Amino acid sequence: MLYNFVDTFRDYLVGSGYDPKSLIVPTCWHFPTVDWGLTASEFSNQFTLSILNEVMFIKGDPEIESRDLFNKMSELGATNVFITARAHKGAENKSRESTERWLDDWGFKYDELIISDDKTVGNTDFMIDDKPENIVDCTMHGIDAFLWRRPWNHSSRVLQDCATIAQYCNQIL
Repeated sequence: MLYNFVDTFRDYLVGSGYDPKSLIVPTCWHFPTVDWGLTASEFSNQFTLSILNEVMFIKGDPEIESRDLFNKMSELGATNVFITARAHKGAENKSRESTERWLDDWGFKYDELIISDDKTVGNTDFMIDDKPENIVDCTMHGIDAFLWRRPWNHSSRVLQDCATIAQYCNQIL
């Protein structure tokens, strides 16, 4: 919810020689093969290289207002636990190092960083995510979870959603 994955990965692919016209904006969560126009193997290889070459999770801007809003929540006494699925095979350590560096470089206040596909592993009361399956899992585990509406998840039906990070912050504070 903090990091603009789509634009950063697109920039990496274009810089690696891919035709930008062939790279459309993802419209579903399983975008590696559906929307990027890459095979699963090609996506995985390029993604690993983008991490090891210190592009993914180091370069790229935060999502609009995310730093200010999460830092405000921290100032109000919230514990910020960021749980991200960045343990990409072959680049696990680099993913963590890069994410920590990016968070620190951008000035995010956080209490814990967890790298896991399972978004229920943290001790959290609230969750925001853009993957509908994660919202369902968190809700089933008693976490008050919100789906952040993005182009790839508009058809999903979940109990709670929000259009912006600001809306999420307003709902939980």
